[in-house]
Amino acid sequence: VEIDPEFALAWVGIADTHFLQFEYGDRRPLHLEARKEAVAKALAIDDQLGEAYTSLATILDNEQQPDEMNAAFQKAYELSPNYAQAYHWNAESTHGLANLEKKLSLLYQAVRLDPMSSVIQVSIGETLYLLGRFDEAMSQLLHLLEIDAGFSAAHITIARLHRDSGRMAEAVKWYREALVHDPGNANALLLLAYILISLEDMEGFSATRDLMSEQLGPDNLMTTGAGYWLKLDQSDWDGALALLKSLPPPVQEYPLVISLISDAHLFDGEFQEALDYALIAKPGWSDPNAWPALIESNSGAGRNSGAACQVAGMFLGAGNPELGNALLMQTIDFLENEFPRLVQNADSQPDLGICYLLTDDPNRALTHFERRVDLGAFHDWRRWSKLPFWEPLRKHPRYLAMVDRIESKLEEQRKLIELEVSSANVD
Repeated sequence: VEIDPEFALAWVGIADTHFLQFEYGDRRPLHLEARKEAVAKALAIDDQLGEAYTSLATILDNEQQPDEMNAAFQKAYELSPNYAQAYHWNAESTHGLANLEKKLSLLYQAVRLDPMSSVIQVSIGETLYLLGRFDEAMSQLLHLLEIDAGFSAAHITIARLHRDSGRMAEAVKWYREALVHDPGNANALLLLAYILISLEDMEGFSATRDLMSEQLGPDNLMTTGAGYWLKLDQSDWDGALALLKSLPPPVQEYPLVISLISDAHLFDGEFQEALDYALIAKPGWSDPNAWPALIESNSGAGRNSGAACQVAGMFLGAGNPELGNALLMQTIDFLENEFPRLVQNADSQPDLGICYLLTDDPNRALTHFERRVDLGAFHDWRRWSKLPFWEPLRKHPRYLAMVDRIESKLEEQRKLIELEVSSANVD
């Protein structure tokens, strides 16, 4: 644009670069503002540019304006019907479990237009993973690596598939393989740090966190996040909060950070404080009319329906049984009836078990979590086990037996990692 400031597509490229920097871990607000300015310049130069409307749609999605976002994507299709990125980014902007099939359909449209795109191919694998179609996802991703062996996003999703099936040692191997190709990949670093905490591999965790400080910076949100998870694992709630509050003031205002502050208060049994922060992060939790969309949103990843159970517990713990029980029953209804029709391997999700902990029959929670252990979905157990909702069951024989089973499985995975390290040292 220094050479030709009227080149509209160059401004689109600048906007998209800021968008991707933000999405891949550099969460500074400056990228959001720079993206908006660049898109505005592109459209001022050429308001018939489909690529610019695609970029505009991602901004509207970030600003939670779904109707305007959909209109911008439709405009992009009309003006640039063969622009694969419009279909791809529309798919990525389509939130909600019920829309995962729609997302997959859009991704297939995108890959037909750009069959050599590794990014679109891995998005298909990730969506199959969210739908619980693990075998199809694995096949998709391994095929991609035959074509593009160094594409780290494929390694990361394969790691998640192994992790969610109880093969944590394999997951560690694939996360580390991603870092061979992309040492500064923030997602690979954070996910690796988290799983090493779960395995109580403090030496591996320390090395990973040092790498995060080197690659991302010691004050980066991801680096701080790794320390936060370690503090939670150590039940150092004050230390976890102190880390988050040490972040620069603009970063402290991110909804993600506010949600993490809420979680730390919840783990400490401070229900009112946890609820206050949860309502700042997502004000819709105070409005029953907003609950259906919030409960469903991102449920394939096990996010908001689990958050709904936690928020229900916050309402109950803070002395608001009317809202707490209403949210709890609505979430259980969704998870028991709608969720299994949309997602395979629904039993591997922790959400329903968390809700059951809050009912009059918490034995159902034990049955649910025992089923998760059977399926190999225990990588996040150390986190879930610290929820205060477990207190009435901590001495229950079934709880103690389940903990023993999980520890035994974790020990098996630790030994596999040690064997892998030993073999590597010999080589």
